[in-house]
Amino acid sequence: MIESVRDAYDPKDFWSKVAKGLCGRSLFGRKRLEWRAAMHDFLQEFANMEDLYGPVLKGTGEVVDEFLARLASRLCMSGDITEAEKTSILAAGRGKASAMPELRSERAKALLLKACFEMGRLRPTPGDIYPRRGLLTVDDLLECPLGTPLEKENRATTAAARAMPEYHMTMNPGDIVYCHAVYELSLAYENLDRAFEAIDRRGPSSDKERRFHSKYRSVAESIGLHAGGR
Repeated sequence: MIESVRDAYDPKDFWSKVAKGLCGRSLFGRKRLEWRAAMHDFLQEFANMEDLYGPVLKGTGEVVDEFLARLASRLCMSGDITEAEKTSILAAGRGKASAMPELRSERAKALLLKACFEMGRLRPTPGDIYPRRGLLTVDDLLECPLGTPLEKENRATTAAARAMPEYHMTMNPGDIVYCHAVYELSLAYENLDRAFEAIDRRGPSSDKERRFHSKYRSVAESIGLHAGGR
């Protein structure tokens, strides 16, 4: 699985020097990939380059460890990694651990590596969800075949985009409370529709949840208007 990710990219795809040296078609020759070392190198590079290329994830306003935290949470929800493994990934991403944990799931390793490759080829252009270009999403990573780079145009239908955290954060970069709520809820729910339904049933339990609950439907409607009609 990891090798299929490496084979999907060419050195010229990247601004990331780490990615250039690790991808399968590297001009420096194919080397055996040590996954934990590769992830460590990526995280160091992203930490050093975030100001220049940042936010690396453009429209969402996130930093790399936040995106990886959301991806790890989804992998945990799907059973690809354990809660303990997820906690260790989050610690490594935030610089609170010396290295990534050794994961049992090859799929999880491949997806985390692919996320780093994709972040290593994003350029710092202004975020805009219309047309849907250059916005990296967890759902796209999970749904795209491992051996295929993500398309420049995002794959999500309008209906799906309305429930995806990345689009909500892109639409509301100045609303810090709402964006933080979207981020935190995306760590606990598969999509924002499910988060909204859960809060609607039990009632908001914090200011962030109240802000999210009060604004979610209007933001989802705006996404539908801006993201086209697919």
